Amino acid sequence: MKKQLFLVFALLFTIAVVGCKKQDDATKPLRTKAIGRWEAVKIETTVGGAAPVTVTYTSSDYYDFKDGEDDILERKLGAAVQSGNYVFLSGNSFNITIDGKTYNCVATTISENKFEFTAKEGTTTLKVYLKR
Repeated sequence: MKKQLFLVFALLFTIAVVGCKKQDDATKPLRTKAIGRWEAVKIETTVGGAAPVTVTYTSSDYYDFKDGEDDILERKLGAAVQSGNYVFLSGNSFNITIDGKTYNCVATTISENKFEFTAKEGTTTLKVYLKR
């Protein structure tokens, strides 16, 4: 009887320890890591097969992935402030709809202070570089 009780408590203890393990950055969903305001560093734009055009931004330019049911994205690049939506899909994929266009995006790098993704819409490809 004591042996059975010991095994039950050992099993419950193991489940509690494993079940309460804190989630590390590698296992957090992309949405969780992306939420918040990111400073726009630069965007490289390629249209068709043309050479990329790079625009560098200032510290006042940003992408803000707002947390909430509406999944609102606010983007300020230069004087223009635009509002749109985002949807995180599986893995590193997500969509951004802004300025009447829907971009299919893939996160290439995301960490606590760096977020880089490629966004495609038609023949246009953007490489977006953000930081915190």
